[in-house]
Amino acid sequence: MGRQKNKGLLFFLGGARSGKTAAAEAKAIHIAENTGQIPYYLATGQAFDDGMKDRIERHKALRADRFNTIEEPLDLAASIQAIDAVNAVILIDSLGIWLTNMMMAKKDWQTPLTELLNVIAHGDNQVILVSDDVSGGIIPENAMARQFRDELGLINQQVAAAATEVIYVIAGISTLIKGKQSS
Repeated sequence: MGRQKNKGLLFFLGGARSGKTAAAEAKAIHIAENTGQIPYYLATGQAFDDGMKDRIERHKALRADRFNTIEEPLDLAASIQAIDAVNAVILIDSLGIWLTNMMMAKKDWQTPLTELLNVIAHGDNQVILVSDDVSGGIIPENAMARQFRDELGLINQQVAAAATEVIYVIAGISTLIKGKQSS
């Protein structure tokens, strides 16, 4: 099949262990199989501790035969531009981990997020973003957790505004909350 034009941004949002990543992965594979696109996985995780290292290794093993994986903790726009020469569907998991990486590196997220959304809007590939919904919990006790919650909420608002479709996942059930269900 020929190269596909940008189909819009798909945004999967949900709480911890909601099934959002599995739903996004299934959508990416479905799109790839139906369009001839190559599935790419932009993984943002960094192993700051042994638990995260084990988690990253488990996730790599689970998707090894289904996705071409690129590990990129910070510069998502550049990674998408590097893939853009390929007929691809690109899944980025997750914006919450990406924000954590930016905070740990003491970097501002506003300009990189704007660059990411611009690259997606002007690129030819289908992009799927995954993020955590942090809006339903209590006010965190410490300043860093409050900053994370507030900033991820702002990121999610910007991505949702730019997205063609927003899919909310809870208990493994996906609900379209913005857009028209794509095939």
